[in-house]
Amino acid sequence: MLEIFIKEIMKIKYNMSNPIEQSPEQNPYGINLTNRLVVPYAEKLLFSRNNVPGGHITLVDYMGGDETIARVATAGHGLSIFPENPQLPDFLEHLAAKSILEPFKSVQLKFMIQSGIRVALDVVYEPMASVNEYSGRYSDMLDTSFIPLLEMLTIAMKGDKENSNKVLELMKDARAKNYEAYRRLVGEEIDLARELARTPLEIDNDTKYFWKIDLLSLVDFIVRIRSKREEYDPIHPYLDNMEEAARIVAPNATQALIKLEENDVKAIELTLPRDNLIVDALLSPANWKAELTRRVVAREFDDELFKRIQFMENGFVQPVDYMGDDKAPADSARVSYGSGTRRLSTDAGLTRYLVRNRHTTPIEQVEAAFEFSVPVFVDPRQAGRHRTLDRHGFMGYIPIGDSFFVPPVDQLRHQSRTNRQGRGNELSDEVKNEAISLLKASYQREIGLTAKLRELDVPEGIVRGRKGVGFFNRGWRTGDLHNWGHFFSLRLNPHAQKEIQDFARVHFDLMRKLAPTVIGAFEDYLMNSISFTALELSVLASMMDMPTENIDIDDLNLYRPIGFITKKTLGKEVLTREGEELKTKLKTILDLKKGLNIEKLKNGNS
Repeated sequence: MLEIFIKEIMKIKYNMSNPIEQSPEQNPYGINLTNRLVVPYAEKLLFSRNNVPGGHITLVDYMGGDETIARVATAGHGLSIFPENPQLPDFLEHLAAKSILEPFKSVQLKFMIQSGIRVALDVVYEPMASVNEYSGRYSDMLDTSFIPLLEMLTIAMKGDKENSNKVLELMKDARAKNYEAYRRLVGEEIDLARELARTPLEIDNDTKYFWKIDLLSLVDFIVRIRSKREEYDPIHPYLDNMEEAARIVAPNATQALIKLEENDVKAIELTLPRDNLIVDALLSPANWKAELTRRVVAREFDDELFKRIQFMENGFVQPVDYMGDDKAPADSARVSYGSGTRRLSTDAGLTRYLVRNRHTTPIEQVEAAFEFSVPVFVDPRQAGRHRTLDRHGFMGYIPIGDSFFVPPVDQLRHQSRTNRQGRGNELSDEVKNEAISLLKASYQREIGLTAKLRELDVPEGIVRGRKGVGFFNRGWRTGDLHNWGHFFSLRLNPHAQKEIQDFARVHFDLMRKLAPTVIGAFEDYLMNSISFTALELSVLASMMDMPTENIDIDDLNLYRPIGFITKKTLGKEVLTREGEELKTKLKTILDLKKGLNIEKLKNGNS
C-alpha cells in the first residue's frame, strides 16, 4: 500500500509517467549507468525544485534505499539468511523495534535549500547534518526575504484578518527600506565591509545552502522540530518536503522510523545464524542490477563496486555505495560565493584551496561505503576508534567467524625498544617457527572449544566470547570524505600497526578513484605535511641563517631555550618526547634541503 501511495503522489505532483525522462534541464549530470542501488521514483524527484513560502528546496542527490538498509543489517547477506525469509517492510520495522538503528544511516539525502535565516537557524545547525552555506561576509546578501502569507499571518494573529493585512504591509515596507539601506552600505560610495553591512537585515532574509543528512537523523530532526514549532512557523513546508523525499527514497524505512517515534513498531521472530555462517562466506555480490541514474557517476569508482579486493592473505574489502564525486566539494563550496565575489577558475584549484585551508564542510558532501572481512583487532578494535565513520556488523552485534589471522613470516619481530607500540628486529628462524606454532595452536584450541560449545547448544553470544581478536569478523563502514581523510592521515602513518595500514591502503586507493583531486590534496597538505608549534617555530627561526653543515640537531643546546630537555637517572640530559618529535621534523627539513627525494617524506622515513 505504501508504494502505491508514493506512486500516486509522484504522478500527481510531478506529472510522471516514466521514472526517468530525457529532460536536459533536469539532468545536469546526464543519465548514466551505475552499479549503485537506483530508486526509480527518487530519480524523478531529483532536481525538481519545490517552491515553498519564502524559498525552495530541491533533492539533489541520494545514496541507498530500503534494500541497502537490509543489506547493511545482515552484513551483505540479505533477508534469505534467515529461515523465516521475512518481508522487507516487516524486517525494517523489526530493526526499529529492536533499536538496531545504525543501518538506517546507510541512506543519505542531499538537498539544496533556500530559506530565511530564521529557518536556517534550525536546519543549518542540526549537528548530524553536513552543511555548506552561502556567506554574507564576502558575498552580497540575497535580495529576497521571507514574508508570511496572509493566511499564515492571520492564524498567528488568532483570525484578525484586518490587522493581519496592516502587519503584512508594514513588513513589506520595512523590508524594502532595509535592503535599500544595505545596498547603499556596500555600494562604492560607502563600501562598508559586508560582514558589518548585513547585520541590520532581518533574520527572515534569505540564505541558501547544501544540506546532507542520513535517514535516521533526518526523521529524528523532522519529528523533533515539528513538535516544538508553532503551526505558522515557516519551517513546516521544508519539513514536509524533507519527509516526502525520505518516503520516496526509502519508503518502508522512513515509515518504520516514524512509527518508532510514535512507539508503534513491532518485532518479528527471526532465527539468527551462527557466526561462522555469517563471517566465513565470501563478501556478497550486489542484490540489484545496474540501472540508469540522474545522479553524478564517478565512473572509475563505480566500476569497482562489489568487486572483492583481497589483502592480508584472507582479508577482503569491497566498495558498495557512494554519493558525489571529485567535483562535489567545489560545487558545494560555490554556494558560498555569490554576487560580489571573484569566482575561482577551476574545480581542482578550488578543491585544493579548500583542503589546504581546512574548509571541511564542502569535503563532507562526498560519501563512500565499504563492506569488509578482517580480523577483529583491525576493525572494529582499531578502525572503530574513528567514531565519525559509521559501522555496523550483523543485526546490531559483531559476529566472529572461524577463520583467523596468522602473520606473515617477515612480520614476526621483537617488540620495538624505541616505538613502544611497534615491532623491532626480526626474530630468528627458529624462534619464528616456535611463535607460529604457538599462535596456530591457540587458534585451533579456541575453534575446538567453539565446536564443543555449539554441540552443547550454548548461545552464540557466549561462544564468540571465547575467541581471540585475531579471528575474522564481517561488517560495513561508511563516512564522508573529510572523515575518511582523517582516518587515512592516522592509519597510513608508518607508526600505525601494519595490518591497519594495509586495511587503510585498500580504502585509500579506492577513494583516489572516487575523488582523485581531493585525495591528492590530502597527501600534499595533510598526510605529507609538517606542522610546527609556537615553541618549535622559535627553534626553526634560530636556524634560518645557519649554514646547513653547521646545524647539529643532536646538540641539546638547540632545544634548551624552550625547555625540551630533561634529566634522567645519574643526571644525564636527554630530549623530552616533544623534543624528539621536533628533532624528527628538523631532520626531515635538513634531508630535503640536502636534496634528498621528497618521497622520503612521503614514506615517513624522516
